[in-house]
Amino acid sequence: MFFLHYMFDWMIHYINVEPDINVGGLLMKRGNIAVFITGVDSEAWKSILGGIEERAREKDYNVSIFSCAGSYDIRRKFDIGEFNIFRLANLKNFDGIIIVANTIICKEVERELFDSVKNSGVPCISLEIKEDGMGFAGIDNYASMREMIEHLIDFHKYERIGFVTGPALHQESMLRRKAYEDVLREHDMPVREEDIYNGNYGFQSGVDAGVYFAGSPAGLPRAIACSNDEMAMGLIRGLERFGIKVPRDVAVTGFDDIADAVNFEPRLSSVKRPRSEIAYRVCENLFNRIRGKGTGTDMVEETRPIFRESCGCWIRCGKSFKEFRHDYYVNRETGQSNSIILNEMMEKLSDCDNYDEMLDSLREYIPFLRCEGLYLCVNAEIFDRSHGIDSPELMDGLKKYGTDPGRDYSERMRVLVAYRQGEYFEADDFDTGRLVPDCEYDGTARTYLFSPIHFQDLCLGYAVIVNPDYTMNGQPFYQWLMNVNISIENIRRKNTMNIALRRLEEMYIRDSLTNLYNRFGFEKYSVRLYNKSRSEKKSLMILFADLDKLKTINDEFGHENGDIAIRSVAKALIRSKRKEDICTRFGGDEFILMGIGYTAKETEELVERIHRLLADDNRKNNYPYQITASIGYFIIEPGSQISLQDAIDMADHNMYRVKRKYME
Repeated sequence: MFFLHYMFDWMIHYINVEPDINVGGLLMKRGNIAVFITGVDSEAWKSILGGIEERAREKDYNVSIFSCAGSYDIRRKFDIGEFNIFRLANLKNFDGIIIVANTIICKEVERELFDSVKNSGVPCISLEIKEDGMGFAGIDNYASMREMIEHLIDFHKYERIGFVTGPALHQESMLRRKAYEDVLREHDMPVREEDIYNGNYGFQSGVDAGVYFAGSPAGLPRAIACSNDEMAMGLIRGLERFGIKVPRDVAVTGFDDIADAVNFEPRLSSVKRPRSEIAYRVCENLFNRIRGKGTGTDMVEETRPIFRESCGCWIRCGKSFKEFRHDYYVNRETGQSNSIILNEMMEKLSDCDNYDEMLDSLREYIPFLRCEGLYLCVNAEIFDRSHGIDSPELMDGLKKYGTDPGRDYSERMRVLVAYRQGEYFEADDFDTGRLVPDCEYDGTARTYLFSPIHFQDLCLGYAVIVNPDYTMNGQPFYQWLMNVNISIENIRRKNTMNIALRRLEEMYIRDSLTNLYNRFGFEKYSVRLYNKSRSEKKSLMILFADLDKLKTINDEFGHENGDIAIRSVAKALIRSKRKEDICTRFGGDEFILMGIGYTAKETEELVERIHRLLADDNRKNNYPYQITASIGYFIIEPGSQISLQDAIDMADHNMYRVKRKYME
């Protein structure tokens, strides 16, 4: 046995042949790596993931990508709901982990993810952000930004330079700011706080920076360096609002050299980051770690400054006008088409009144994503319940179930939609630890993209896209998923409102003391029962009960004891009736019980049962008074033309005959 085990290990580590295994519920030919990244609506992520996916498939590894659109502020309910996806997977079920850490600009989330990965003991590499105990791959942010600032000073002779930072605690942002400040001091140039604007890497943040610098009391700097391209492009547009031209009035530089930088107007000076190359080499390093072939060394890829029009370098680059015009119209037409489809999707989904209607409408728009497969998985505990998702009953249920509403996924997942290779199929509930339902795929490596389904901070589930088309992932996918989230929430609210209306209706037709129907409830349901008895040609029994000596109990023992007596009669009626019978508190001390199919003998037995239960209650509680009731009844036989009201009057009359005998 030992020998076989030894040979098994030898095959894995030396022959480089690995067995088929099932990790995290995904059938894998060789293994599975997890990737954590934010920015589903960002152009930059495609090259990162494309490089990881390409190399992983060469090695026959599946890739599970956990992605969201969370920002830098975890206090926002929306961001909480997005970042929940990072808690979905059991990290120990993976062979290796890659964290695209520079995209996770929320420090709290970054810290939680780093700690979880370290505790798992799984080999991990962090991209662009250094973390103790993990491999590192990225660029030298400090040196790269230094080169750009030095170019502005040494080549262009700009004497005053502003800076737009990223998030304050983000490692990349801090290194780039430090480079800016160090270069200025080395050139005996003052570092002015009024020349620094704190951004968040977003385009709108750049626009706001442009407004700030245009109105600065200190005046406009001659050049402004930005921590990324998105903010640089936003800055230029913000300055244009005030008639400030780039580079005529002020030079602007970015960082990252995203695809839009080269064709922006003016063409943007930037720092080219070799994302695909980094991603490729990261995988090589990670696979070596997985196989126990060493931890490798930190990988620092060289960057290259690209000087274009925005800094004052009149270097013509980029696509020809013919190519640009072609791509412009293709992109515009694609964008317009996507917008029309997504707007149409939202309109149709908003008209749905329940989840079945929503899912029927949704199926029409799944091929839009151009993917091999898709699963919409929701917390089974939530979607098992008929009441509102945010109701107290559900919250108590989830806590009992071991789920923290708003943060955790339940132990079981329900599949709302299962789509594979152009066809829809039914999928059973499954354990959340498996991540996806059982798949009948072949053994080839695949990519699984996991994104959160939520409303604000309420965790509803997640979407899984199999082999996504990266040309569709970005803003179109993000908007598609938002449409689904909003639709689920709209239906949830409709359900909650309907439930609230039903509860209000119940309050309107129920007696608050006994929870029996009141006069309004009796008027609603007695007619239904009367009509049912006639249509089914069955007898209808009306029993009239009156609590004896209620006034005496109230006068001698107080109204609290009077309420006890009333509830005692109500309880006896409820325990005695059949399931389909209706009970009503008709007045202060008057009750009506109605049922279909009773004979006279069965009704007499019913009366005796009520009396016996009242006697048991008296004996059990030793009241200083006796709780009794006078009971009369009337049966409408099949084919009788007597009205319901006349039958009630007859039952009432018979009850008073009994009461008079009791009172004598």
